[in-house]
Amino acid sequence: MEDMRKELAAKGIDANFVAINGHSATGDVENLTATTAFPVLQEVESEQAWGKMGGSKDDLYVYGSDGKLAIHLPNGGTYTTDLSDASGWKNVISVLSVVK
Repeated sequence: MEDMRKELAAKGIDANFVAINGHSATGDVENLTATTAFPVLQEVESEQAWGKMGGSKDDLYVYGSDGKLAIHLPNGGTYTTDLSDASGWKNVISVLSVVK
């Protein structure tokens, strides 16, 4: 996501990212926060954020500059959002490039 943020910035697109690290991956949060310029929040098992948001882990929620949800891209949905896959990367970049 940090690379995506940089790619968008190079195109003149100001996108803000926030990541929610799943409660089962607490060992990853230190590495994530050391390599990103955006906030990484740590989910805890008793307060599972993904479920409260109406989705599941690795879903992407894109908000417009007005603070309203513009699009919810569910993990495993119609469009791949796997950022380690070229088509997933392209899909997410396309969405982020048009949301205002």
